[in-house]
Amino acid sequence: MFLRNVFICVYLVAVYWLSHHFAPAKMAFYPTLGAFCFLFMKKGGPLPHMARIILGACASAVIGSLLHYVDAGAVSFLITTALTLTLIQVSRLDAAPIMAVSIIPYFVHPTAVWILPAAVLVSLSGLLVPIWLLDRLEKSGWAASLEAAVLRTLKAKAGLKG
Repeated sequence: MFLRNVFICVYLVAVYWLSHHFAPAKMAFYPTLGAFCFLFMKKGGPLPHMARIILGACASAVIGSLLHYVDAGAVSFLITTALTLTLIQVSRLDAAPIMAVSIIPYFVHPTAVWILPAAVLVSLSGLLVPIWLLDRLEKSGWAASLEAAVLRTLKAKAGLKG
């Protein structure tokens, strides 16, 4: 779990840094990305399950972006939330951040309809592969021995016992 925590922190910082230094990557960082990181870190699961969550997030981003483009008012916001809830229930997706992704356009106002769905796809796909690899490493037992060695080193440097 320690390696996953380190990876998530490094991943979020890297995406945050990229989004602030390269204008095209600005929409790649959104606060909900942290929630997806936590969701994938805690639940993990088989690759197809995580891919379904990513597809659901992308679909909800498309719904929110298109409806916001048509009308940025309360009625389109209501339709966005209703359609996204229906998507989550029909697809049996157990991922609350999907709802949050769908309403991002109402708060951020992207310059083009395709930007948010593309950013969601890229950022979550970029998260999927390393999380899946970490899962494989943890199951092989190699990650546990690496974690133990890192924690022993940190404790020794800090002067802690145990």
